Amino acid sequence: MKRVKTGNLGKISLKNHIILCGYTRATKIVIDDLLKDKKNYGNIVLVTLREDPDISGVIYFSGDFSEAETLKNVSLQHAKRCVVFAEPRNGEDKKTTDLRTVLTVYNIKSDREYKRVHTISEINQSENANIIKEKMNGDELIRKEVIDANMISTCMRFPKISSIIYELLNTNGKRLKEKQLIDFKLKPGAKLRDVREKCIDDNNTVFGVLRDGGEPELTPNNNLILGENDKIIVIA
Repeated sequence: MKRVKTGNLGKISLKNHIILCGYTRATKIVIDDLLKDKKNYGNIVLVTLREDPDISGVIYFSGDFSEAETLKNVSLQHAKRCVVFAEPRNGEDKKTTDLRTVLTVYNIKSDREYKRVHTISEINQSENANIIKEKMNGDELIRKEVIDANMISTCMRFPKISSIIYELLNTNGKRLKEKQLIDFKLKPGAKLRDVREKCIDDNNTVFGVLRDGGEPELTPNNNLILGENDKIIVIA
């Protein structure tokens, strides 16, 4: 129990788990949302050098997530997702925090053993995000300063729209749903128009499409032909 409390577990053997690197306010919100699904209990590994957060259902691992050995010890090669939060240490500046994130993503993407792991990186400054995207092929980037600036600019153009955006991202209401053609009783080769017609009956709206192996498309054309593994995001 002492080893569990201090995060000194040596090595963790898990498969299809979620690894969260860094403990911040954003981390807490993500953990709360993940734990709403009981299947995630005991399947979340939190890696940080901060003191034991003592969260029921989360495995605490004390270590520097920017070090390759730490990633190996939390069985990253078997994880399905790894999120790297912008965790500041000892009053360091944003650039230093971002450099730790960049190093972490580099250690993941440069190792063939971690090829299947989907990464999500939180970045403070846009120039650091470009390094991860262009040089390391990071999967997803959350640019904090860009999100803040774009939100303010959008609110200036459309007053009070922020409440709609927040409602869209609300994890409690779960407004965004993921569906596939089979959920609409449609076969591969169906057009997006067919999906939209089905959504009308259910009072849902098509938000976008995540193409199988391709780029996501926001409010795509009605004539878009959908495949069996394409994911249709709807506003429920």
